[in-house]
Amino acid sequence: MSQLPNKESGSPEPTDTELVRRCLGGDESAWRQIVKRFGPLVISIPARAGLNPDSRDDVFQATFMALFRHLGSLRDAQSLAKWIITTATRETWRERKRQRSAIHRPEHEPIDIPPDDVAAMERAHIVDLGLRKLGGRCEELLRRLFGPGEGADYRKIAQDLSIPIGSIGPTRQRCLAKLAELISESI
Repeated sequence: MSQLPNKESGSPEPTDTELVRRCLGGDESAWRQIVKRFGPLVISIPARAGLNPDSRDDVFQATFMALFRHLGSLRDAQSLAKWIITTATRETWRERKRQRSAIHRPEHEPIDIPPDDVAAMERAHIVDLGLRKLGGRCEELLRRLFGPGEGADYRKIAQDLSIPIGSIGPTRQRCLAKLAELISESI
């Protein structure tokens, strides 16, 4: 992933490779950036498997502890998202197994995330990063229009964002163009 501009400072965000290099050099702020960047992705995996919030936190902690221990042995820091997805998935399996053992239920198959889903999760993560970097009204508008829910209520969005309903479409187009530019720079 190449650099995305930081929405607060306008300066480029470091790449995953740069963050890994800095972490290996003992830079604590780089580690915090990795956790902030990939935290939502990690939490989404046990959430998708139906784990409760405490178990999600356990998976989050175990995943980042594993990453910390294995940071120096990553073959390709560019595939950091894939490594994190795989590790969080395995930690989710382990957590589900612990829960089943604790309540003596029969063993079920662990969750399995097909390769196509891993790729989709990586793409969703890149879009989420782009939206966060975009920030402001554009981020809010695009999340409201395309995020989870029953569909976009243009009247409610116009009222909540204090914009004329007729400007939602053109604003959406400009915001999508900015997002596409951010994403293309990151690939």
